[in-house]
Amino acid sequence: MGESCEPGASVSLVARRHDINANLLFTWRRQMRTPASVASPLELIPVEVISSAPAASPAAAVGAEQRGMIEIVLVGGARVRVTEYLKQYRTPIFRDCGDHGVGHGSGSYLSVGDRIFVLTNAHVAVARESGERLLYQFADSNDLRAIAGNHVKFGEPLDVALLPVDAAAWKSAPHGSRAIEFDQIAWAHSPYPTELMTFVGFPGDDVGFFFETVRAKAQCLTGREVELPPGDDRFSSRFHFGLDYNPNLSSDVIGNKGLSRPPGLSGSAVWNTCFVEAKACGIAWTPELAKVTGVIWGWPSNVGCLVATRAEYLRSFLLSALAEIS
Repeated sequence: MGESCEPGASVSLVARRHDINANLLFTWRRQMRTPASVASPLELIPVEVISSAPAASPAAAVGAEQRGMIEIVLVGGARVRVTEYLKQYRTPIFRDCGDHGVGHGSGSYLSVGDRIFVLTNAHVAVARESGERLLYQFADSNDLRAIAGNHVKFGEPLDVALLPVDAAAWKSAPHGSRAIEFDQIAWAHSPYPTELMTFVGFPGDDVGFFFETVRAKAQCLTGREVELPPGDDRFSSRFHFGLDYNPNLSSDVIGNKGLSRPPGLSGSAVWNTCFVEAKACGIAWTPELAKVTGVIWGWPSNVGCLVATRAEYLRSFLLSALAEIS
């Protein structure tokens, strides 16, 4: 700590020299500046384990149309590489309506203990409790697979959930998906000043299936953190942060569709690219430096931002969930 506070010291380089996570060191520095009387310790939170929905037959394999990637950014820098890197982790979430399906949200594959889950929002997962069937899709696969088994959730203000992934299919079916590991999640949402955040999600208008044809087009956005909107009691800077989402100021890099409406982006993992930090410290940037820093769960009406749950509370949820599912 003392070394990082010396004049002209780079927090990131100090962290790297002592083999600790830079986000953790930034958090320690912030906590050191926060009076003990107002500091709020992070505690494990209770989670709710939900029994599986009524049994349903496995999802049928369906042919997929060409899944286009729409990448829309606000600032430049290594955009295609980020898109390709994140592709392996994300999945659309479908709601099965019988003879067709609609987009219901977004998710990311996540390794928890020795199991694989889809990380998403509680308000996405809760549809299963009323008998709805949700499906997911591996990267580079035409098949849709039904969520089966118990899911774990925590509602507002965190709004996070874990949907179980079929272990046998994950291991044996050919696909290009990978699961986020726990050490790829930032210790806390504490980005470098003006850092770039990015996420890949599936707008509901671009996701669905009908007559055995799947439509699932992802959208990648890179932007910066913004202030949370005032006057909305759902959002708190203790639990959340804002991410710039302003269609009028965005520019298309691939395609010309522009930013989609937010519905469907719920559950998208937000990544701190660490791009600005790496450049400031003279470190060669690669996508592997990126860390999950939050999960999108809402958007205020008529305000140009998305709201995400902070990484430290995602970690707290996952530690509690691990105790429940072990």
